[in-house]
Amino acid sequence: LLELLEKRVESARARGDVGGELEGLGRLAGAREQAGERDAAIEVHQRILARDPSHEASLRSIARLHAAAGRPAEAADAMERLLPLLE
Repeated sequence: LLELLEKRVESARARGDVGGELEGLGRLAGAREQAGERDAAIEVHQRILARDPSHEASLRSIARLHAAAGRPAEAADAMERLLPLLE
């Protein structure tokens, strides 16, 4: 499943389909998280933020995943990046 999702992301990127790429990355992050791969899920969310720095769902997920992993400083950093988007 993870390989298929990566292929879909790459295909969307090759077509210049940013929306498709972001959707695929979101699914990939969810699959990584569901597999218990917190750090891999965070990395995928970082890829989303590289394409869309104001992607609220990814910032929320990064904060939640860092908090669940016992990294409060990193969770707080993500929340600080999120707050301006909520105003």
